[in-house]
Amino acid sequence: MARRGPAKGMRFLGVGFELAASVAGLTLLGYWIDRHFGSEPWGLLIGLTMGLVGGLYNMVRGTLAAVRQQQLPELEGKPESVEAESESEVQEVTARHEVDP
Repeated sequence: MARRGPAKGMRFLGVGFELAASVAGLTLLGYWIDRHFGSEPWGLLIGLTMGLVGGLYNMVRGTLAAVRQQQLPELEGKPESVEAESESEVQEVTARHEVDP
């Protein structure tokens, strides 16, 4: 039996690691800026905030991508109306799939 790719949990583990790395990296950069320029606590606080915002943005984006990738095999075989984005597309797909009595 061939494996299709990394285990499901590994992708989420990578997303969590990216969050931790961005927070730690930008916080350390802010700390260095504080020490270098004497601007105590502002560099640290700005670095921490930027790390949290950027890390959370990446976490949400990566998690949504992983969930979509997991759901793709489940959506195969379902009617096209599941993926329709507007009312006109729903009506068009419904008209194609209607059975005449």
